Amino acid sequence: MESTWSQIGGVRRPVIVDKLTGCGYDLAANLCRNKGLPMSCGERLAKELRKQGYRVTPQRAVILETIAHMDGHRTAQEVYQAAGERLPGLNLATIYRTLETLRAGSLVDLFDTGGVTRFSLRDPEHLHGHLVCHRCGKTLTLDPAHAASLAGEIHRETGFEIALDHLTLVGLCEGCSSLDNTPTPLAAQATIRRS
Repeated sequence: MESTWSQIGGVRRPVIVDKLTGCGYDLAANLCRNKGLPMSCGERLAKELRKQGYRVTPQRAVILETIAHMDGHRTAQEVYQAAGERLPGLNLATIYRTLETLRAGSLVDLFDTGGVTRFSLRDPEHLHGHLVCHRCGKTLTLDPAHAASLAGEIHRETGFEIALDHLTLVGLCEGCSSLDNTPTPLAAQATIRRS
């Protein structure tokens, strides 16, 4: 893949061209919906990535913008399929490496639903966590304020600081916990001890 420039509406803008297919993709063409931003989400996210000290490669730009336009939390495979439609020639290994880079740069969040890792664009204005049922996989949204007192208690007793910005807690949902009366490890109250 290579980058080139295109004259669109009297403005010179970067375009990514796939060498195998000759298809081009205008990074700034798609305005981010529901954001009301004066620049495309691709431009804004590329700027954020640079601010974190990372290079903005054509693949990273397409993958990041793809995640921004996907609703909810998506698997690497789903990101691969959507980004591949926009930039043929991407491979799954590039998707995984890029997702890890974007996570390290605090641009995407991830959570594991019991073996399946999902990704979403980080939204600092709407931090949230997840409650994941280990039996059926049901996922509920968790307001970090609900876990703040527990995090404070853990910090007081151990000095450990819990990141509440995208916390995932695993347990049993209401439906699964009512299926049987077998006690779960979550039912037992334990004292926090330093090792």
